[in-house]
Amino acid sequence: MLEKLIAIGEGDAATASATQISGLEQMMANVSLSEKHVANDLRVMRSLSFEARTVRYGAIPEAYKQTFQWAFHGLSASSAPQEMEAADLEKSGLFDWLKNDGGIFWVSGKPGSGKSTFMKFVSGHPLTHEALSRWGGPRPVFIASHYFWISGTTMQKSQEGLLQSLLYDIFSRCPDLIQVAFPARWGGKANSPWTTGEMRSAIHTLVTQVQIPCKFCFFIDGLDEFDGEHIDFCESLLSMAGSPSLKLCVEPPLEYFRGIIWQRRTAENLHP
Repeated sequence: MLEKLIAIGEGDAATASATQISGLEQMMANVSLSEKHVANDLRVMRSLSFEARTVRYGAIPEAYKQTFQWAFHGLSASSAPQEMEAADLEKSGLFDWLKNDGGIFWVSGKPGSGKSTFMKFVSGHPLTHEALSRWGGPRPVFIASHYFWISGTTMQKSQEGLLQSLLYDIFSRCPDLIQVAFPARWGGKANSPWTTGEMRSAIHTLVTQVQIPCKFCFFIDGLDEFDGEHIDFCESLLSMAGSPSLKLCVEPPLEYFRGIIWQRRTAENLHP
């Protein structure tokens, strides 16, 4: 565009056709609009990020080469949630779960067995992206992750930290979704602090609206290190997992969730 502007400036203005002028005006307007869009995107992204957002991820050791390669040699596919025991991971069917329908993949193992390292390895492995692309079909699949840490800051062990991390990862891969999820904030009409309800509603919108042309896979590690109201939190995750556009790879295992839900039902029975 700059070259065209220079060419017109160096020539006789009278010879510049109305079509040329109109075209250049449209190009300049598009550039201005694009710059505004980028500024709006960056403003929302900056507000979602927080100082310790990547600290826990960076502290998790890298897996030794070949350590978890067996994870991509699953033996069977299933649409039902699966539970993976650390002593029998080869039979987990992880690769099949990644490339086929299925809401939740449960990861379990003894303390110190390398579950977080495993989650970090799988979430960033090229074969994970390859398998998810098969599941997504014509729709791209965006990966987002969060690693709870009970010894960390408030944001590293809170629901707010989880939601901001997931949204940041999603928007960094597809900025166009910011305007869909937060039209008022994107337009600069709302600059108040983030609320849990607002972010949960946005994620629900992203994973449930069929007109959004993409799918999502969330890797959430250390849920038992979450410092907050576990019952409502777990139920909201299980509710989200019902969307055909979302996969959840979660640690700790299914028993943890069952225990939390059992607590809710027991309390309801005792206090009708």
